[in-house]
Amino acid sequence: MEIFSRFVGSMKIKSNSTKPSKHGGKRRSNPSIHNDETEDIFTSSEENKQPDRHNYSRPHFLNLSEQEEKASRDHNSRPIIVPNDSSRIPLQAGYAECINGGKSQNNEDQAAVGSFILSHHPNGLVDSTRKMDIIEVQYFAIFDGHAGVGAALMAADQLINHLQEKLAEIQEDLFNLHMKEATQFNPKEVGRTSSLVTLDSLVRGALEAAFMSFDEHIGVERKSFNISGGCAAIVTLILLGRVYVAHAGDCRAVAYVEEEVIELASEFTPETDAERIQYLAHICPSLTHDAFSENYFLTHPNKKDIGNKVLCRGPLRAGWFYKVVTEEDVYRPPIIAGQGKWARLMGVIGVARGFGDHGLVVSGSKIKVKPFLSPIPEVRVFNLMDYKFGEDDVIVMGCDGLWDMLKNDQVGSTLKSSLAKSREENITDKYRKAAEDLVLLARGDNTGKGWKMKDGKEASFDDISCFVIPLQRCLNKSLKCYAQ
Repeated sequence: MEIFSRFVGSMKIKSNSTKPSKHGGKRRSNPSIHNDETEDIFTSSEENKQPDRHNYSRPHFLNLSEQEEKASRDHNSRPIIVPNDSSRIPLQAGYAECINGGKSQNNEDQAAVGSFILSHHPNGLVDSTRKMDIIEVQYFAIFDGHAGVGAALMAADQLINHLQEKLAEIQEDLFNLHMKEATQFNPKEVGRTSSLVTLDSLVRGALEAAFMSFDEHIGVERKSFNISGGCAAIVTLILLGRVYVAHAGDCRAVAYVEEEVIELASEFTPETDAERIQYLAHICPSLTHDAFSENYFLTHPNKKDIGNKVLCRGPLRAGWFYKVVTEEDVYRPPIIAGQGKWARLMGVIGVARGFGDHGLVVSGSKIKVKPFLSPIPEVRVFNLMDYKFGEDDVIVMGCDGLWDMLKNDQVGSTLKSSLAKSREENITDKYRKAAEDLVLLARGDNTGKGWKMKDGKEASFDDISCFVIPLQRCLNKSLKCYAQ
């Protein structure tokens, strides 16, 4: 039927299994549960009966009809959704998504794209003979929601506005520093910027400030609206011959250039972000009401360990040491427990950074988790001018529903095969097809006994979202001059 032109995969298979797999059941929509694979209970500090801040929908660039959007929520077939018109996405990048296998009513992932310009009039003069310089900016974002869709929906709608505002504040400096790079001018001759301030540090600062101000925006808006849950966030920003990837959560971005694999963002978990969390607990013990230990143990000690030495990592320390176990170590839970995808912050949540979660508290207490959930992203820079790109060189940006199932090299081999096949079959939207193939591989097939990958291993039970961004097309977006 024509209505399913954007959907890929069977719509007929019925599932007999509603139980999440070990790898798949990352988050649940039940507002009393806020976790990854385990069912750690939490409660909100206030019962929210306000109207929703945003009505639920899929990403606007998909342009789904009401009937198509309804069909996209089929948990039994989990159709893969791709944009019908790739021109709605900057650089005609590829995108694909599918809903989870039944852990929440809606797809809690959201995605957003955008293009905008920063303008500059040399010397501040404008007349009919002057030229205006502009910087073109391309924006891609994925927001992986948990415990509801509210924070992810608001991020998809509003984060780009905060980012434009922060970039506009530094645009004069960006032009000056770009001129300095291009002409090797003395810093004193290019405006107000110091030699200590670089173009990269300015864009990093704008991204960090935008993430912080948006999270504060959620905090203000939730006083009047229901903005459920929280979300991990990953943003790719392309300007001035560079790619900036800002990441707060458990998503990932990887560049594939010929045979080289370059991680541009890797997952933040309570375990990988332990130093920051332990340091905050150490300097501000009142935030935990002295209910949690600031020490991090590989395995939480028990009564039998009292008086014995076990491996421990303390606050302000990067390494491990042997600590004599005390009663306090046994009876005060560590602020971080578990390892890998099983690591938990305060026994409540398996992420360490992201947006929202302002009402999240430890079960049975008034201890707020939010001070330890940071919206500040890590920002990495990929200089496009250091490479010569071919058509198969791309950035893959996806949520953990993709990366929990696929290793970097699996994604790379799938990309290579998909792009080669698209050339053979003269498929024009090859990056869309590549994104579709990646989501299909991570989703697997419904066997009636759960979702399985081709090798028989358990497939993702989670929502899956993925961009494939062609690097060759990024080089066309730089500083330009336009006559007034």
